[in-house]
Amino acid sequence: MTWFVEDWLTPLLACGTLAAVAFVLPGIDRAAVRAAVVGLLLAVGLAAPLVDAAVVTPRERLVDSLYALADHVVDGDGPGAVGLMSPANAMLRDYAGRVAERVDVDEDLRVFDVDATLLPGGKVGTTHFRANGTVRIRGGGFADFSRHTATRWILKWQHEEDDVWRVREVTMLDPVSGDEIDTWRRL
Repeated sequence: MTWFVEDWLTPLLACGTLAAVAFVLPGIDRAAVRAAVVGLLLAVGLAAPLVDAAVVTPRERLVDSLYALADHVVDGDGPGAVGLMSPANAMLRDYAGRVAERVDVDEDLRVFDVDATLLPGGKVGTTHFRANGTVRIRGGGFADFSRHTATRWILKWQHEEDDVWRVREVTMLDPVSGDEIDTWRRL
């Protein structure tokens, strides 16, 4: 919903205000012209949120894929999460599968501060975001542990031929400094 304005209320209020001004303007003598102007402005104002909701941009589809990935992780759906990894990156799919076997993320996961960008052509994109939530790591020769964790990520995505955005590269960042870290790969 960001292609027109940041929210649907702005064009609705702007057109409504212009319609009210046109209705009381003394310069418009004919009632039919006044009614047409008011009607047109109200129609545009009411249509703006409908058009805005109907148009889904590639950037919005990319962000939707990020949230779908987060949903798979929270639901413990390892195969679903791995399915959103690019088949071209077998190592990433293997890492994601191993992580899914040992890590659980609670429903308190919060994905926020999402910045999505697309390269020209709209087939490659990047999401930079923060994700906070309770993470449980199981086994592996160590005692299981759980803690609330703050994370920061950059995911590079590829729009595949089957019309699905898939992750092709993952970079974990220090949530404070923004420096790259790779502890997730050791799981």
